[in-house]
Amino acid sequence: MKVPYTLQIIAAVGLTGWLSLRNGQVAIYQLALELRQEVADQVYHHIADQLQMAQDINQANLAAIELGLLPLDDFAGMSQFFWHQMQIYPVSYINFANPQGEFIGVELIDDNHWVINETLAPNLNSMTIYQTDSQGDRTTAKVDSVPDPVTEEGWYTDAVQAGQPVWSDIYQWADQPAVLSISSSYPVYNDSQQLLGVIGVDLVVSHISQFLSTLVPNGDGVIFIMEPNGLLVATSGAMPVFQLTQDTATRLPATQSQDALIQATAERLQEQFPQGVELPESLALTLDFEGIRHYVNVTCHQNELGLDWIIVLVVPETAFMQQIAQNTRITVLMCLLAAAIATLLGLILSRWINHPIRELVVASQTITKGDLSHTIDIDSIQEFETLATSFNTMVLQLKTSFTDLENRVDQRTAELAEAKTQAEVANQAKTRFLANMSHELRTPLNIILGFVQVLERDLALEPEQKNNLQRIYRSGQYLLSLINNILLLTKLESKEIGLYNVCFNLWAMLEDLITTLKPQADAKKLTFTVSSIADLPHYIYGDENKIRQVLVSLLENAINFTDEGQVILQIRAIPIETTAQATTNEWILQFEIEDTGPGISLDWLQSEEDPFLYSDFGKQAQQGGGLGLHISHEYVRLMGGTMIYNSDRAQGTLFHIRIPIIVDSDLKDSARIDTSSTFFADAYPPNFGAVASAHLTKVLTQLSPDWVDQIEQAAIKGSDFDLEQLILQLPENFNELRAYLKYATLNFQFDKIIELIEEYRHAYHSY
Repeated sequence: MKVPYTLQIIAAVGLTGWLSLRNGQVAIYQLALELRQEVADQVYHHIADQLQMAQDINQANLAAIELGLLPLDDFAGMSQFFWHQMQIYPVSYINFANPQGEFIGVELIDDNHWVINETLAPNLNSMTIYQTDSQGDRTTAKVDSVPDPVTEEGWYTDAVQAGQPVWSDIYQWADQPAVLSISSSYPVYNDSQQLLGVIGVDLVVSHISQFLSTLVPNGDGVIFIMEPNGLLVATSGAMPVFQLTQDTATRLPATQSQDALIQATAERLQEQFPQGVELPESLALTLDFEGIRHYVNVTCHQNELGLDWIIVLVVPETAFMQQIAQNTRITVLMCLLAAAIATLLGLILSRWINHPIRELVVASQTITKGDLSHTIDIDSIQEFETLATSFNTMVLQLKTSFTDLENRVDQRTAELAEAKTQAEVANQAKTRFLANMSHELRTPLNIILGFVQVLERDLALEPEQKNNLQRIYRSGQYLLSLINNILLLTKLESKEIGLYNVCFNLWAMLEDLITTLKPQADAKKLTFTVSSIADLPHYIYGDENKIRQVLVSLLENAINFTDEGQVILQIRAIPIETTAQATTNEWILQFEIEDTGPGISLDWLQSEEDPFLYSDFGKQAQQGGGLGLHISHEYVRLMGGTMIYNSDRAQGTLFHIRIPIIVDSDLKDSARIDTSSTFFADAYPPNFGAVASAHLTKVLTQLSPDWVDQIEQAAIKGSDFDLEQLILQLPENFNELRAYLKYATLNFQFDKIIELIEEYRHAYHSY
C-alpha cells in the first residue's frame, strides 16, 4: 500500500509542477514577446517623434518667413530665433542658406552648449563660429575655412532639386568629418516662385545610436536601423556605422558591419527578402547565432517626405531564459518539498491504516489453517472496529457451521458406505448368477447344436425340413454367441480379463480379417473398402485377439445392418512425439469404420450400467442386443484406447477407435513380451490411498494451471478422449500421475480425477 500511495503522490505533485512550469514558461515567452514589441515600439515612436519634430520646426520657420516675422536678410535675428527654438526642441542643428552661398545656423555642441555658425558674402569660403551666452547672444568668435560651398551640401541640393520639402540623404558635415546627419530641408520661394533659400533641421545619427544604446543596457542583443539599400543608419552597439578615411566618411552596409550579430541578421534578411522583394511593415523571425536562438523583430518606418528606414531588434533567448531558469529551480524545489512532505504524511497514514489490515490478514490466514478460535480486537478506526466485529461474528458462525457440516458429512459417509456395500453385494450376486446361468445354458445348447448337425446329414430330409433345421442352427449359434458375450461381460465386470500383449504381424491379421468378412459383404452386394496397409508398421506389440475381436464385432455389425451402400475401414498409425528433438516407439493405431446403414441410437454408449440395452434397429433386424458393442468398448478401454462414434439416422455410422501400441523393428519374429512393459504398466490399478493422493497433489503443482483446468473440465464432461489427449502431454518423469489418471479414465472413474484436483486446489490455492 505504501508504494502505490507514494507513487500516486509523486505523480500528482510531478504533474502539478510540470503544468506550473509549463505555464510559467509560456507566460515568460509571451512576456518576452511583449517586451520585444514594446522596445520596438519605443524605437519606432522615438524616430517618428524626432522626424516629426524636425518637420514641425521647419513648418513653423517657413510660416514665420511668410508672415515677415523672420526676415531672410537679418541673420542676427535668425540666429537668435533659431537659438531659442533649440532651447525647446532637442535637435542638433537649425540652419538657413540662400542661393548666394550665405549661411546662418545654430549648432548643439553638447548638452548645454550652442554655437552660431555664419557665412556672409563676400567671404563665402570661411565660416565664423560664435560662442553664445545664456541669452543666445554672441560672445567670442573664431573663423574657420570652408572647403566647399554650402550650396553643394546634400541638405541644400536635395531640397532644391526636389522643389519641395524632403529628407536629405545622410551626409557628412564639412567642418566635422566624424559627424553624419540627416536633414529635413524646406525650400523657400517668393510669390514669383523664385528660390529664396533653404531652411533645414539636422538630426545627428550618432544621437539616435546613443538613444538605441539606452534600450540595450546589458548588451543583451542589438538594435540597428538601416535603409532599404542595406546601409546602416544607427546601432545600439559601440561599432561605428561608417568608416572614416582621410576625413571622408564611407557608410557601411549592415552585411559588412563589424558587429557579427548585425552582420548575421542582415544576411538572414537579405536571404529571405532579396533585392526587389518588399519587406512587410512588421515581421518576426528567429535566428540561430553562435548556437543561441535569437528573436528578431523588424519594423519599417516610412513618412510622406520620402524617408524609409528599417528598424531591427535582435534579442537572444538567453536574455529571458534566466528568469525561466530561476522559475524552474523554484518550481522544482517547491515540488520536491511538497512531494517529500506529502510522502512522509502518506507513509505515516499508510502505517496507521495498514496495522489493522495486517491484523485482519493474519487472522484470515490463521482461520484458513483450521484455527476457528482466533479473534481480533481493533480500536483505532471506527470502520475497522465494525469490520473486526463482523469478522469475529463470521468466525463464530463458521465454527458452528463446520461443526454441523462435519456431523452431516459423517452421517452421509456412513450411509454411502452402507449403500456401496449393499450395491457391491448385489452386483456380485448378479455376476455370479449370470455366470452360473451362462454355464448351465451352454451345455444343453451345445447338445442341441450337435443334434442339428447330425440331422442335417440325413439325405431323406425334405427341403422344408432342411430349412427349418438351418433356422434352428442359426438361432442356436446366435444364442451361444449371446451366452459367450454374457460370460465375457461377467469377467469384465469382475476384472478377470487382462491384457495379453504379444508381438504380432499386423498386416497378416488385417489380411485375414478382410478375407473373412469380404464374402459376407459380397453376399449382400455391399462395397467393402479397406485403406492401404502399406504405410502401416509390419510388426506391433499389443493384444492381437482383442484388437481382432473389436474389429470383427464392429465390421460384422456394419455389414449386418447395412442393406445397400458400402462399408469402409480406414487404418492409420500415428507416432507419439514426446519432444521436438526426441521421438519414442509408442504409437497410436487408429481405426475408422463407416457404413451407410440405418444408424444407431445414442443411448448404448451412454448406458454403461445397462449393457443389455437393445437398439431400435437391433430389435427390428433381430441381429443382437448390443453386447458386442459394449464388449468392444470395454476391450478398447482395457487396452488404454478410446472408442467414439457419430451416427445419423438413415445415413450411417462412423466409429473412431484409437489404441496405443509399440512399434519397433527389433520386435520382428520376437516371442511374447512381458506385459509389465512401461507403456502398459498403467493398465493395472495404482494406489488410490490418502498418502498417494497427497503425493499426487504435490506433483500437480509442478504442472501448468491451464493443463490442470483442462483435465478437470474433461473429467466433469466425462470425455475419455479429451482425457487421453491431455494425459499424453505429460512429461516422461510423471509416471505415477500418468498411471493414476489413465486407470481412472479407462475405468470411467472420473470422480477420482475430480477429487484429486479438488484436494490439490484446497492444499495449494485455498488462500
